[in-house]
Amino acid sequence: MITTLNPDAVQSRADLILFVQALSKFCATSEIDNPATPDYLEAVAAWTEDMDGFFANSGRQVPSSPTWSLFAHILLAATRYE
Repeated sequence: MITTLNPDAVQSRADLILFVQALSKFCATSEIDNPATPDYLEAVAAWTEDMDGFFANSGRQVPSSPTWSLFAHILLAATRYE
């Protein structure tokens, strides 16, 4: 069960649903860099394009196939990526 905004804990569709619900509450109660939907979606695209650097900087390989966890990483990163 997802109790924090930890994208690595997302392993299933059900986990992703819980993660997105927690992310929604986080965004509603926290100051984030991209509060507007168009800005947020642009950040989703930009981070997805640049995510190789995130994985390289954290000593991990870029997933060869998308996973539920990767999608959760993308959603979370876009809240603060410009």
